[in-house]
Amino acid sequence: MTGALIRTIGLGAPPYGMAVDRWTGRVFVTMPITGRPGRVSMLDPRSGRVLRTVTVGQDPYTITVAERTRRVVVTNIGGHSVSVLDARTARVLRSIDLGTAPLAAVVADGTGEHIVVSTFGDKQGRPHPSWWQQWVPWIAKQVPYSRRTDGAVSILTL
Repeated sequence: MTGALIRTIGLGAPPYGMAVDRWTGRVFVTMPITGRPGRVSMLDPRSGRVLRTVTVGQDPYTITVAERTRRVVVTNIGGHSVSVLDARTARVLRSIDLGTAPLAAVVADGTGEHIVVSTFGDKQGRPHPSWWQQWVPWIAKQVPYSRRTDGAVSILTL
């Protein structure tokens, strides 16, 4: 490894989040576009080609790949949702409304589930249901609605 620049791939919009599917080597890049739904591009870094670009929710932020389920999850901060893509084709499979701005997503090892960290509770400001406590027991138990000002964690099975 010499550190030499191999290539630059033009996207047409500033990139923000990036994730790599280690099985295919494809790179997924989020691109927020002011005032419009954002985009995700799937790149082939070997050839330098943009393989596909799809529209996702408002203000795509972070992105992660679940290699076991072959899914890509994009957090859409402005859209208060996550977009789920097929990792093989980059086709949008669905959008899931969280009712709050998701800040990050990670994959739970061995399960293929995504854990999405959100800034606040539901659309009325209430925390998410306590059933998720069994999946992440190391996080403190929820406090009553009136005293809750911190974030919430949503578990999504893909």
